[in-house]
Amino acid sequence: MANSYTWKINHLDTKLVDGDLQKVVKSCRWSVDATDNEESATTASTFGYADFDSPEAGAFVAYDDLTEEEVLNWVWAKVDKTTVENGLAGTIEEKKAPEVTILRNPWLPPVPSNPNPNSSGSQDAAFPE
Repeated sequence: MANSYTWKINHLDTKLVDGDLQKVVKSCRWSVDATDNEESATTASTFGYADFDSPEAGAFVAYDDLTEEEVLNWVWAKVDKTTVENGLAGTIEEKKAPEVTILRNPWLPPVPSNPNPNSSGSQDAAFPE
């Protein structure tokens, strides 16, 4: 099943007065959440910042008229959307089949096979301090 990606604009950094223009977006923080859409979903996410050039007067969109879709298009003009999504897809695949895992330090004493028959087998028993 194909991954799905949800892009969001988290906040806009705005200059209140920029020449003759008011409330000019200078940068934004964006984020992306990815999921593999399987029953036990594997997810990944990332975020970043995009800086924007001062708009030309004819291309300026009033702050109150901005939409998230429009600002995302500005972001994608600065950030390679495909590269970001491919990176998240790789992270999801790595989570499903990790190449690296955490093992018990070899210098620690062996863990008893049944340290306490009445215990629930908590992490504390497996990794004593």
